[in-house]
Amino acid sequence: MAEEKKVLDELIVKYLSRTMTDGELENFEIHYFENSELLLEIKKARLQLQLKQKEGGHI
Repeated sequence: MAEEKKVLDELIVKYLSRTMTDGELENFEIHYFENSELLLEIKKARLQLQLKQKEGGHI
């Protein structure tokens, strides 16, 4: 069950990072994941998005 939750969490983060801007992800992170296991994954997704934007690319 823990492995299934981890896979689902990863899919959620991948979806959010493709459909939200950095600001939206930050707001989502603050309001929904303050005490969640997903917080680190959301932060990682934001950093990847910021890096892509700096390089002028898209995810």
